[in-house]
Amino acid sequence: MSEVPEDLLATSDDRVDATQRKILDAARTEFEAFGLRRVSMEDVAKRAGVHRVTVYRRFDSKNTLFNAVITQRLQEYLVELDARLDATEGGLAEEFAEAFVFAMHFARTDPLITRLLASEPETILPVVTMDSEALMGIAVTILAERLRNHPDAAGWPAAEPEIVAELAIRIGLSHAFNPHSVASLATEEELRDYGRRYLTRLLP
Repeated sequence: MSEVPEDLLATSDDRVDATQRKILDAARTEFEAFGLRRVSMEDVAKRAGVHRVTVYRRFDSKNTLFNAVITQRLQEYLVELDARLDATEGGLAEEFAEAFVFAMHFARTDPLITRLLASEPETILPVVTMDSEALMGIAVTILAERLRNHPDAAGWPAAEPEIVAELAIRIGLSHAFNPHSVASLATEEELRDYGRRYLTRLLP
């Protein structure tokens, strides 16, 4: 079983306190319901049951708060993916295909991601593309660690896991945020077959 390092899943350098968690939860609920543009810091404070000043002490702007919410959700997804792959049978190639299926399912069904992609794609795309260095680093580290420790990866060159992980993640992001494809990827089985046929070619 692959255990995700706790320090990679923290939303800040310090442990998130109860008030901050309450603010993040409230902000996510607001963003899921109304998007980014229509939500104010006052709305978040009211839903969280705290004073507006309390929100500003932890997040100096709405964009900072929004980025924290997106980062938290994507980190949660990585934990969920890790557990999903732990339960997948059939070796590394099958895990690769399953990871693609799970990523597409997340992009298509998560309330926050789908809400923003449908109404305000310009708010989320920079977070997971141009400004995604931190998130990409976390995702690559987690996936590369799984690859490195997998029995099927014995004998790989030292740098191979990071390169394969980065390529797989970049392909997944491309499909998630630009779903138009020459391949039919409407169903879970089509996604899994695509992963088996093509993504597994990244594996040495």
